[in-house]
Amino acid sequence: MPLPQEFDHNEWFLLISLVLIYGVMFLLPKHIPTTITILVMIFSILSARFLDHLMAGPTINFYDMMDTGKYDLTDVFLYFLYGPFGYFFIYVYEKFNIQGLAVLFYILICSLFSIGYEWLNVHFDVFNYKNWALRYSFTVYMGVQAITILFYHFVKNRYELLKASNT
Repeated sequence: MPLPQEFDHNEWFLLISLVLIYGVMFLLPKHIPTTITILVMIFSILSARFLDHLMAGPTINFYDMMDTGKYDLTDVFLYFLYGPFGYFFIYVYEKFNIQGLAVLFYILICSLFSIGYEWLNVHFDVFNYKNWALRYSFTVYMGVQAITILFYHFVKNRYELLKASNT
């Protein structure tokens, strides 16, 4: 796997983001079982990879990531940011027991937050838009976050069923 052409501001932004997000994640009290945490993080990483392949792949190519349009080592590290974001999303959802119409508002607020963080990524040249605009990402975030909640409930129900059958 090739290394980045240069280690400049976007790699520094990525590195600092990784240290901060994983630092916060490990400092938070654990409210979600480790198994579910791992599955939510993997789901978040794979969702991001799948969507990036669709939207930043060679056929559509709405944007490039990092310094080039080619996949390099920093792209791998970039995907590791998505895991903790998925975890935080579910962590807050679970901790505050968000239900009913509040789920819609929670998804809207988190989508706005995601747009803000994506704007920072654009500012630091982590994402370089070609045929994409920041506003398009809002509906993508809303959809992915809704699916993440559905996935979480599916995994949580299976976890509780297995736990109950083992006691």
